[in-house]
Amino acid sequence: MLLAHFAKRVGETLLLHRYSGSADGPTAAFIGTYYALICGIILHFQSAVPVALYASVPWTLPLGAALFAVGETGNLAHHALLARLRRDPAATTRYTLPRGGLFHAVVAPHYFFELVAWLGIAAVACQLNALLVFCSMSAYLAGRAVATSKWYTENLSEAEVARLPKHHIVPGVF
Repeated sequence: MLLAHFAKRVGETLLLHRYSGSADGPTAAFIGTYYALICGIILHFQSAVPVALYASVPWTLPLGAALFAVGETGNLAHHALLARLRRDPAATTRYTLPRGGLFHAVVAPHYFFELVAWLGIAAVACQLNALLVFCSMSAYLAGRAVATSKWYTENLSEAEVARLPKHHIVPGVF
């Protein structure tokens, strides 16, 4: 699952995303190192999870796999909607709110679906470290979603701000 997640991320970066800015080298290196450490920790401690645990809670594997599949698919679909905005030459001079998918319900549905995927990884891993990674990703992406909402309110027209969803990342909740 970790390999699939990061392979999808690399594919999106190379083939789908259209960035308006750039990240500096140290920031990109920190993010890459952080993700590599997370994967290393999860994989290292996975060997300590007793196989008998999966027999005692057999629902964790199918539930985790389903959450992962839904999360990755939803994340990719919403990234495609965001990339479509940048294909429009007018979007390079004026930003508009994304439409489609769950963008009507939350500001950052791509973050929501990424969290669903990380929750799936945690369910399959059946270890505290993976659950803590999910919690840290939740805090990180919630903060980014709030910052995105704030950016929208400061940079979009009044009409666009009026259309801004009331929730940042979790539909109907936050």
